[in-house]
Amino acid sequence: MTEFNAKCSKFCSDTEADFRIKNNLVHPLEKYWPSGNNKNRRKSKDYNKQFNSHPLINPGACRIRDDSVKDDGALILVKEYTRSAAGTLKPLAKEVRTPDTLWNTILHLFKRVIKRSDYGWPLIYEFIFDRLRAIRKDAVIQGLADINLIKILEASVVFYVGADIYFSQTEFEHFDSYMNRYHLNSTLNHLIGLYDRLKVISKNRIVFEQVYLLAEISNPRVLSRFYGLYKTIRDDPGVKTAHSISLGYQIGFVHQAFQKLGSLSNLATLTLCLHLPRLRRISLLIFDKGCRSKNLSYSVDDWKQLYLYNSAKEVTADCFLLNLAVDREGIQFRGQASREKIPKKNQSYLPNQIDFNFFELLEFSLED
Repeated sequence: MTEFNAKCSKFCSDTEADFRIKNNLVHPLEKYWPSGNNKNRRKSKDYNKQFNSHPLINPGACRIRDDSVKDDGALILVKEYTRSAAGTLKPLAKEVRTPDTLWNTILHLFKRVIKRSDYGWPLIYEFIFDRLRAIRKDAVIQGLADINLIKILEASVVFYVGADIYFSQTEFEHFDSYMNRYHLNSTLNHLIGLYDRLKVISKNRIVFEQVYLLAEISNPRVLSRFYGLYKTIRDDPGVKTAHSISLGYQIGFVHQAFQKLGSLSNLATLTLCLHLPRLRRISLLIFDKGCRSKNLSYSVDDWKQLYLYNSAKEVTADCFLLNLAVDREGIQFRGQASREKIPKKNQSYLPNQIDFNFFELLEFSLED
């Protein structure tokens, strides 16, 4: 597609906004904002009826309360993602958002929408997930490949990592972890390629290089890239640690991931935590093959501390998944562990030793 200059300075183009309002396609999170002078806001006549009928709204909540500003049901529409298909008309310049508008949309999503308390987190996640896809699509359409796109991709990566951690602790049944990690990895690949193309050397790149090494920890291709990094980045202690953990996974030495968890940046630590359940089960399988004994056992409490479980029940649950016996004396390694099963949610990704605040994480992604 030929590159062109985007001209839309609103979160949602007038063409899409008019169509969605006319056909009652306004998302609940685009409604009921305090009114004021904002060119991105529109009004809906039947918003109370639509609001009260939505199934995911929290009981007893009506709208965002702001006593300092009169609320008349104003709308802030944000362009939704649409899949390209045969027969689709070429987008017009007035329908594609400018780089500054794309970044302002990110700020709106991460500073306002995500903090709404009148809706459940599953609905908020679904909305932001979709709008981030639309933002990246607008960037691709106009051929954006500069620092503006880097900021957008970095913010997207932080959201995907934080959402995965957050859902592991709360409403996991509403969350498609596979789809979230697919977009995390594809966004990371785009970001890393852009770093290389623009020859960027920055503090943020050091952080996201660590994330890249750990997000696809089972991919050998990620390791080979480490040796082609700039020396200033390759010599960073955090990047070296991430490479060492990724290399250890490839050769079966997964224990160092738990030893070095605190030596990484905050975002990289959270990224590694996404793999902890699998790394713990791999450790159990390794012990069962290499340290099997009919007379010896391993203390459940010691295993919990060694592999950063949050409770002894989580250790027992993993042993059950792998058909390992647990008695009063501890874990029995008899060389009879079964192949790893697909687990249901039986533990949080995040050890109790790691502090996690989703909003603070997002604030990091918005720093210049």
